[in-house]
Amino acid sequence: MKSLLIESTPYTPKVWLDTKTNIFEISGESYSDDTVAFFEPIMEWLQEFLTKNTQPIEFNFCMNYLNTGTSKRFVMIISILEDYYKSSKVWTEVNWFVHTDDADIMTIGEDFQEYFETIPINIKFIRE
Repeated sequence: MKSLLIESTPYTPKVWLDTKTNIFEISGESYSDDTVAFFEPIMEWLQEFLTKNTQPIEFNFCMNYLNTGTSKRFVMIISILEDYYKSSKVWTEVNWFVHTDDADIMTIGEDFQEYFETIPINIKFIRE
């Protein structure tokens, strides 16, 4: 399956789902009012990829800003990953990158850690 690359825009993040390394990343800012239209193809791609994958996955979120709609889509993406992790037993982890002084992004990452019980969600600090 081919990797998925979506370049960032002023309203949407960069998405790089690299099938050669199984390191996936969503980064930047997400202001879009229509998060369903933006994230639905990404979730469909991910679900198809997971039906064939047998290698460990690292999924990185490196956000400077995200709106509520984006946060809901991230919950859906992490849910897909957690279901896969539980059923396949293939190592899958989520890394939530945060600048040390960004309390809002930190809180979202901590909320994800509390919400998901099985999949490892690591908060990693970006030092400037």
